[in-house]
Amino acid sequence: ANRYPDITAHALVERLAGHLGVDPGNVTAGCGSVALCQQLAQAVCAPGDEVIFGWRSFEAYPIISRIAHAVPVQVPNRPDGALDLDAIAGAVTDRTRLIFVCTPNNPTGPAVPRADLHAFLDRIPERVTVALDEAYYEYVRGDDPVDGVAEATTRPNVVSLRTFSKAYGLAGIRVGYLVGPTELVVPVAKMVVPFSVSSLAQAAGIACLDAGDELRARTDAVVAERTRVRDALVEAGYAVPDSQA
Repeated sequence: ANRYPDITAHALVERLAGHLGVDPGNVTAGCGSVALCQQLAQAVCAPGDEVIFGWRSFEAYPIISRIAHAVPVQVPNRPDGALDLDAIAGAVTDRTRLIFVCTPNNPTGPAVPRADLHAFLDRIPERVTVALDEAYYEYVRGDDPVDGVAEATTRPNVVSLRTFSKAYGLAGIRVGYLVGPTELVVPVAKMVVPFSVSSLAQAAGIACLDAGDELRARTDAVVAERTRVRDALVEAGYAVPDSQA
């Protein structure tokens, strides 16, 4: 700890690239995915540009937008707590530069179906960056779930944001990553606060990627409890979103 960390998090980025099956040039690490959200907004937005997101969604989005001198645009969720992708697409203007799609959505829980996401992305102009915030990706269980990394490596304006904070249990160590086209990854990486991904965070991230069986068991236990609690609440008469988080 007496030595400065690798400012590029090279070993972690290389390990992530291998784990995800992408080129290292398509990955950058950050001080949690929330820091990467802020870096992304600063990289793609000029003062007065618009950032669109569902609401409620991750509470940092409006703050991040204002830090980048952009205008936050909140689009109400559907009654079931899911993002209203049609309304979000309809809110795009000439000033829109960034859209956050949080799936599963924090804090309401529903995930975006893959077919719905594809239809949505097909409607968004390539000049608008779409950030798939997948902080709870490891908890998703479904027949055809969204894989943000696959979307981010096949579309020129899509990035995937993931984190070690939730399923991997490293919230206090602060490490996350972004995957996307090199043309977006490079400017995002330039916005990083130097040395913000500590040596401990880099080592812990690499160690986590070697613990896949433990991760799956941990998330399966959470999913089972999630189902049990929701079923009991619904039976008791409460309206509870179908959470994938």
